Amino acid sequence: MVDKLSNATLAKHFAKLKLTLLKNSFRRSVWYAIALIVGFLYTLSSVVIAIVAAIWGASVNPILTGQWLVLLGAVAILGWWIVPLVAFGVDATVDPHRFTLFPLSIRQLMLGIGTAGAIGVPGVATALTLLGAAFAWWRHPGVLLVAIIGALGAFALCIIGSRALTTWLAPKLEGRRTREIMSLLLVIPLMLLSPIMSVIGNAFGTGTGENQATTIFDNIFRIAGWTPFGAPWQMALSAYQGDWLTVLSRFLILSATVLAAWALWEHALKKVLEHPKEQASSTTAAKGLGLFAHAKTPAGAVAARAGTYWLRDPRYSMSILVVLLLPLIFVAPTLLTPELDYSDAAFMRYFPLVIGPLVGWMLGFSISNDIGFDYTAFALHLSTGVSGRADRLGRIMPVLAVGLPVSLLLAIGSVWYAGRWAWLPAVLGVTIGAILLALGVSAVSSARFVYPVAKPGESPFKQPQGAMGAQMISQLAAMGISMALALPLVALALWAIVSGTLWGGWLTLVAGIAFGAFVLDRGIRMGARAFEQRGPELLAKVHNFL
Repeated sequence: MVDKLSNATLAKHFAKLKLTLLKNSFRRSVWYAIALIVGFLYTLSSVVIAIVAAIWGASVNPILTGQWLVLLGAVAILGWWIVPLVAFGVDATVDPHRFTLFPLSIRQLMLGIGTAGAIGVPGVATALTLLGAAFAWWRHPGVLLVAIIGALGAFALCIIGSRALTTWLAPKLEGRRTREIMSLLLVIPLMLLSPIMSVIGNAFGTGTGENQATTIFDNIFRIAGWTPFGAPWQMALSAYQGDWLTVLSRFLILSATVLAAWALWEHALKKVLEHPKEQASSTTAAKGLGLFAHAKTPAGAVAARAGTYWLRDPRYSMSILVVLLLPLIFVAPTLLTPELDYSDAAFMRYFPLVIGPLVGWMLGFSISNDIGFDYTAFALHLSTGVSGRADRLGRIMPVLAVGLPVSLLLAIGSVWYAGRWAWLPAVLGVTIGAILLALGVSAVSSARFVYPVAKPGESPFKQPQGAMGAQMISQLAAMGISMALALPLVALALWAIVSGTLWGGWLTLVAGIAFGAFVLDRGIRMGARAFEQRGPELLAKVHNFL
């Protein structure tokens, strides 16, 4: 009976299924519904701004706007292809395995999954943006028609290409270590994007640099126009320039890529459904107790377990990678453009001074949802009768043992870079205070509030459902509290630096140590009390993340 359904009817059924799932998501909680509405409004405003910018730009400089549309459109399509590779399961509502028992052919299933994939905030926002950007050529009806054809082809390439690539690569990337490496590799170019843009911006600001930057831009544009990602947008620009042979060549590139992606998706989906790979359990030889060999107390055992997470879990390793790349982001503008004079740019010269306090605060706040990261392993702490104080201390010790020296080294390095050794005590005081204050607040918040995060073994980029509810707002509140507690130290340090009083810097150092230690002690006490009172409740919430 299902075989007799027309393609339109089948697509309608899948669309209704996806819409029903989206509608039910609003019933999960009031906070979740509010977060969805806010996210939708933000996305809608971004779409409107992008469309208006494209239409206005085409009225001022059609050639330059067309070139930017080629580059940005290529990035958008490439994003649809790459992001799911490090976020498997982000949209599991139409998992093809759930339809295995239905009498659907492979192509019918592909049509349904593709339709469902186009429904949702990302799909609708992309479709509106692509079609809206096509109307940048509304003054030229013939070019507008070509632009609309290119936009429809680009949207088909987004949906089909994304599904084809993820379905084909999923069995090859099932290994946990492979996913971890891919996730970490993706972060590096994202973190370095700011220094790269800064260098390009500075190049445009100089004479010879402007010519070099323009040449680089033109070369990137030409290359992107010949790729399947930029071809849909090159069609409209070439039509505006009257180069219809180029329009035809780009259309052939686009069509061939869509057909190839469809064929790859069909082959990969057929192989996955007809020959599912069994989950093989692999065991590795024991290599000793590791950090647990040095655990002599309950707090030490918790610290050994938390330290093992920091060494082997990519969800924690991501924080370490950010710490390693953060100094480069702050100092890149001056290091990569030494020919520019920054002697009068005090902001550019002294801004890296915030590296130490910022890294300390980030590391301290990184354990604010430690129980959520534990997932069901948190039951081990309750079943073995670990006290609240031992649990709080054990989770803090690895961060304090490694994070504090790293933060202090970065603070000293930033003062050396700025050439202001008289400011060292003030910067050290803020750095020590920032990490101690963040750890104190995290000791309390992690014992009172938990929210869903990527499970152990999953991609650290994965965003589970339910992570934008009231618990997330509680975490934002804790973040604000830790920042508010650090404001007096920051104000004292700024006063010492601006006034030039040496004793003010040393006062900041003493205040940072004393106030930070006090807040940390109080946080451990309050967190321990909350842990012992709410332990079973926290475990129940963690189990609900399944």
